Amino acid sequence: MSNEEEFKLSTERIILIVVSFLLLITVAYIAITSLAKKPTTGTLPGVATPVPVEEAQALQPTEEPTEQPAAGPEVTPTPRRLELPPTPTPFHVASEDDVRAILDLSNPDHFDYFEDTEAWFDYESDNATYYFEEGQLLGIDHQPDERYVHWSYTNRRSDNVYAEVTITNGDCIGKDSVGFIIRAQEDRAPSGYALEVSCDGAWRFRRHRGTK
Repeated sequence: MSNEEEFKLSTERIILIVVSFLLLITVAYIAITSLAKKPTTGTLPGVATPVPVEEAQALQPTEEPTEQPAAGPEVTPTPRRLELPPTPTPFHVASEDDVRAILDLSNPDHFDYFEDTEAWFDYESDNATYYFEEGQLLGIDHQPDERYVHWSYTNRRSDNVYAEVTITNGDCIGKDSVGFIIRAQEDRAPSGYALEVSCDGAWRFRRHRGTK
């Protein structure tokens, strides 16, 4: 074999080696590209992945729920009290033998609810105090004994009279007494006739002789 043939053979080997190396690179490139394009979910290329119904519904836009105002407690109407001014109860005497039967007690000449404070004499002294409070005439005896009797009188004048009064006597102990006096004279004190009832059940009717 000559030198020329040996050189030619070496050249062909080199070309074969280069071609083989290029084919190897091409095959490796194709394999890497195929692996890179393979879907991660395991589905075939071009096939859509089905979405679960619950997930699809969750993906749909939904309206935010609006808060309803809390209902307050149901208000029930309360009964309203009908307030009427006090009126006297008509009085009727059933028995004809009652001395009051000749009187028209259902239509008295005068009522007094102590609304006109100027109609009564109120005062304050060391012995007694008389004053008005909440439609009542109140009297306080600062020296409760039998030596003195204290009262207040009205400016309404009368002659023979029949009167009914409502009186409350404080603690009402023993001889604590209240009463009603008629025909008292302003310029004479004491004067008139007084009916007194004590808390122990006793009563007395006295005439006060006035002095000028």
